[in-house]
Amino acid sequence: MKKILLTGIVILIAAFFVTCDIFSPEEGKAVEYTNVVYSQDGSEVRLYLDGIGVPKTQAQRAMSLDLAKMAYDYLEVIFESGGTPSVVAIAQWELGQSPTISGVKRGTTMIYQGGTTTPPYAYMAVGTKDAKTLLGIGEILRVGEPNGTETTGTTLTDTAVYVVFGLKSVKTGLLVNGESAGSGTGIAKDITHKSLVFTTPATADSASTRSPLGDSSYPMYPIPAGTTTGKAAYTFYGAAVDYKHALVLTRTAAPLLDIEKRVPRYMDGGRYLIPKSSINTKSKITLDATTYGTAYNNVVTMDFAFSGTGIFSFYIDIPVCLVSRTLVGTNGGQLAVTKWHLRTGYGSELYSLDDGASSGGCALIGIGISSLDWLEIKWEWVN
Repeated sequence: MKKILLTGIVILIAAFFVTCDIFSPEEGKAVEYTNVVYSQDGSEVRLYLDGIGVPKTQAQRAMSLDLAKMAYDYLEVIFESGGTPSVVAIAQWELGQSPTISGVKRGTTMIYQGGTTTPPYAYMAVGTKDAKTLLGIGEILRVGEPNGTETTGTTLTDTAVYVVFGLKSVKTGLLVNGESAGSGTGIAKDITHKSLVFTTPATADSASTRSPLGDSSYPMYPIPAGTTTGKAAYTFYGAAVDYKHALVLTRTAAPLLDIEKRVPRYMDGGRYLIPKSSINTKSKITLDATTYGTAYNNVVTMDFAFSGTGIFSFYIDIPVCLVSRTLVGTNGGQLAVTKWHLRTGYGSELYSLDDGASSGGCALIGIGISSLDWLEIKWEWVN
């Protein structure tokens, strides 16, 4: 993921920040107010507490290119005060809505930190409305006072009007042999981390190459013919590791997460292509539970049982939530925490091959196949 989204995830969010309208007889028109303000690049969110915040400006109505690229359109914020009784304030809203956040406990001792799950703490999560793909996590950076001043820190005094959350993105990236994060002139320069690494067979990692398909090039991890077992690790970086302490698995029994095989596909000219032949259906992938454990981990270790030849792809889906799967708001509405999904891709492109520059999420494996040139594998349109 790049900035506040998976590497290359770019989606234009056709939404404006519509909130409540108050009729102004002096001007003869409605004045729009909002209690949430987004920075133009989407990396900060200012959340007003207990009611309407500020009138919208023209800049707040406009959809900037940077903000359109941020991809998130659903937000969640959690405050927990600790003490007796502990006050839990939860709000969830779509981009374009004005959230209602009330009941946040304040005072000189209310220091809502983000580096802990021991109250008081506060976190914000951002992602997609429909699939609940988690794209970023943040904590309080600054607190606003009635006189318009902002104080760096996390103390919510009795007079605090708003808080500013800073967001970090979840990051992934597929790099092949000879590429390093942020280097080169092609796709590799936009990838910030090397997510997939094979330890067995080691040649799958060291011999991986990119093959041009359509308008992009895709890495393939080659497995020598006759290989029966393998082991690899997929690492989620950015917020997925920086806020590791704040994420918990939503499942308590196997499967704790999903590693799904797919028929390889990519988009060209607005349509998907899949291979006409050479699809490997016999190989299997399972979570190495002895290494991964039973709690959330940003490094997913996998065991492969290879059989036959051909190509296949796979993606990873880790169901998670912030702080506690049983947390419920006490600030009215009894909101439960959102069940997010940490995924290797975004939206419907989760099932497409990942080149590191699009929203695809599937890694490509080839058994007994060294490259994907058009002479070896024929592709066909998917209707």
